[in-house]
Amino acid sequence: LATLTGTFKTAHDVNRALGNLFAAVSRNRIPPRNAATLAYIGALLLHSLPQVAREVNAAFGQDAWDDKLRELFGVPPEPTPAPLAPSALACPPQALSNQQSLGQRGPEEAEIASVTPAE
Repeated sequence: LATLTGTFKTAHDVNRALGNLFAAVSRNRIPPRNAATLAYIGALLLHSLPQVAREVNAAFGQDAWDDKLRELFGVPPEPTPAPLAPSALACPPQALSNQQSLGQRGPEEAEIASVTPAE
């Protein structure tokens, strides 16, 4: 009843073990009574996985369970995006001077101009 990761820590592992159990019962390699007991234990394992995930996240951080699953399945961690440099967040001065020299108004100014009566 081998699993992908060699443990019963993921739903995939338990599902795979139950599939192997089904195949063994259908070939008369495991008595039905033993298979029923193992299937019940598998159902309990599946039922407990969400609680295990919550406990792991509470103890080790919000993404700890996802990190553990990636580790079990051999998936590299997701890269964290590099923060933008402060200069990339600021509007270049040329853009401001171009907008003002062309007589363009920002959305706030255009709204005020449409409400203010002309003199």
